[in-house]
Amino acid sequence: MKKQLETHRNIKDDLFYWLKEYISSKVLTSKIDDGYKGEINRSIRSQAVKDAKHIKELMLITIDFRNRGQSDLRNSTLPNKYFYDYIVGSKNLKSIKDIDTTVRDKYFSLNPKNHAKSTQNLHMVAVNSFFKYIEENNTDDFRFNLGRKRGGQKTVSPIVASGEKKSAYLNTYDLRYFLKQLELFSFKMKNTSKPKLMTKILIFGGLRGTELLKIRRGDISLVDNLGSVTKSKSKALKGKFFRIYVQGKGNKERVVYIAAKHIKEDYDNYLKDSEECINNLFFCTEGNKKYSINALYQQCNRLLSKLGMTEQGQKGSQILRHSYAAYLALKNVDLADISTLLGHASQDVTELYIHISKEDLRDVDDIWKDI
Repeated sequence: MKKQLETHRNIKDDLFYWLKEYISSKVLTSKIDDGYKGEINRSIRSQAVKDAKHIKELMLITIDFRNRGQSDLRNSTLPNKYFYDYIVGSKNLKSIKDIDTTVRDKYFSLNPKNHAKSTQNLHMVAVNSFFKYIEENNTDDFRFNLGRKRGGQKTVSPIVASGEKKSAYLNTYDLRYFLKQLELFSFKMKNTSKPKLMTKILIFGGLRGTELLKIRRGDISLVDNLGSVTKSKSKALKGKFFRIYVQGKGNKERVVYIAAKHIKEDYDNYLKDSEECINNLFFCTEGNKKYSINALYQQCNRLLSKLGMTEQGQKGSQILRHSYAAYLALKNVDLADISTLLGHASQDVTELYIHISKEDLRDVDDIWKDI
C-alpha cells in the first residue's frame, strides 16, 4: 500500500519512516542463510523493524537479524544508514524532496567513511535502490531521479569522476596474450587441463569464482545448434556449445553457453585424467576435497601476476569476469542481456562492470571469434 511522502513534515522523521519501510521490505524478501530455514518468521521481524523508535534501535534490530539468518541485510542497511546520517546532519536540507542527484553525488564525492572505491560503488547502488523504493511507494508520485539531470540525461558517476577505474579488465590484446600464455604456463598439478579449463570457463562464461566451484558433473554438457538464448535476440546459436547450469547468488539459477572450440580439448583431457570428485562436483583438489574460493583466487592471481596483469585490490577471477562483461558491452549487447548473463539482480550493478576506457571504445571484430 502506498503512503504519503511527507507524513511528518520534517526530513529526519520522514526519511527514518521510509528507511524502516524499505528495510522491512528487505526482511520479507532477503535470502535466508543455510541452517536457518524454517526458523525465521519474516512477518514478526518485519513488524519489529517498523516498530523501531529511533535509528540506533533500528540498527540494533537489523544487526540481530543479520547475525541470525539474514546476513544479506547488511548490503541494504549499512549504506543507507550512513547516507541517512549525512542527510540528517546537513543544515541545508529541510525536506525529503530536497534530496536529488547533486546531494547524492556530493555525499559520495566527500566519502565521509573513507571507503574503498569498490565499496562506494556498491553503496551507491544500495542508496539508489532505497530511493527507487520510495518513488514506487509514495502516493504523491514524487520522483528523485537519482543519477539523472533535470532534462532526464544520465549523469557521470561521482565515483568514476575521481579518475579511477571502476573495475579492471583485460583489453583485446591483453586477453589474446593471456590465453596464449595460459597454454604455456607451467602448472604444478598433474592434470594441467584442470586449471586451464577452470580459467577458460571464467573468461568465456563470465562466472563468479563461487559459481565455478559449485558446478556438478551433470551441470555441464555439449549441445548442438541452439535456439535463441536471450529474450531480446532472435538469432539462434549455430554449432557446438557447452551448456552450463549455474547456481548464482541467492541460489538463483541461470544457463551459460560457451562455444565448444574454446574449451573442448581441455574438457576432454580433464575428464580423461581425473577421477570423480566429492559430492559429484565437477572440480575438486587433487586430494578429492572441495576447492576453497581462496585457492581459486590464488590460482587466478598467480596467472595474472606472472604476466603483469594484476590490478591492486581486485581478485584475478573478478578481472576475468569484468573482461567478459566489458566485451559484451563493446559488442553492443543490451545491458539487460548482460545483466542476465552475469546473474545480476540489478542493472545498476551491471553498469559498474562495464565502465570501459575510451581507448577501448572502438570497432572490434567478434572478440571470441578472433581469439
